[in-house]
Amino acid sequence: MSRREGRPGAPREGRSGASPQQDGETFDDVVAELGGAPRLAERDALQLLAAALQHAGDPKLLARYERLLLDRAAVDTVRPMVAGLACPSAQQIVDAARDRFDTNHPDARQLIAAVTHRPAERVRRALWLLAVPPRTVAFEAADADALAREGDNPISTSTSTFTVLNALVSVATSAFIVRYAIQHHDWWPVALIWPVWLGHPIVTLLIAAVLWPATDAITTLSALALAVLDLAMVRTEQRNALIRTGMRMTIGQWRTHVRLGRRSQARIVTALVQLRRARRCAAGGAA
Repeated sequence: MSRREGRPGAPREGRSGASPQQDGETFDDVVAELGGAPRLAERDALQLLAAALQHAGDPKLLARYERLLLDRAAVDTVRPMVAGLACPSAQQIVDAARDRFDTNHPDARQLIAAVTHRPAERVRRALWLLAVPPRTVAFEAADADALAREGDNPISTSTSTFTVLNALVSVATSAFIVRYAIQHHDWWPVALIWPVWLGHPIVTLLIAAVLWPATDAITTLSALALAVLDLAMVRTEQRNALIRTGMRMTIGQWRTHVRLGRRSQARIVTALVQLRRARRCAAGGAA
């Protein structure tokens, strides 16, 4: 079934993760949090975002936002710092979500995607202060919404093939590095085995560049082959994500998405968010 080009999470029939009634209840909870439907025109998009974060019932999405340190309390903390910036009303965002997702009762995931996909100045600045890119917030919500739909398979045949090939070449590259280290009693290349498994094409290219003058040809060629596979796999995953959500992701944005799904790697994202947020909020508060 076709998905509207450029729209995050255009609807498909049949959800496995939530029923229409549950979606309606989520929408009603968000609206009630803002004082009811008659008050939506008096609330702004940032308030809608905070309420939607409060009532998003998707555990996997909430886990990703938790690793970004993003919740209602965080949004409320920076609200005074962005109060003077332009922002549409909550009613305008709800209307946009209804049009985007073809539903009268957009759920919390859909509302979050609608607020942050093309954010207003106030929302953009608030998320900048929180050190969380709007595109990341929007994509995580749209992706969670798409994956909750019956028949949305996040793994294509090509992705599965690249996953298997990537694992095999990663094992081979690691084995060649160990073999070289044992044969030449030169142990520093062993430290490169962990980065080999990160799946980041730029990191793998750097590993190949380091190995080229220092080790033998087969080890270097194996690392180069892995870099090519990493890049092909990322491109395939990006294409699948575009089909699912209507959002085009850069390699960096996609790597953030991948890290958020892995607890060990997500710690890096969380630490960077903490560091940047402390610096930006301190500067914003002083201003």
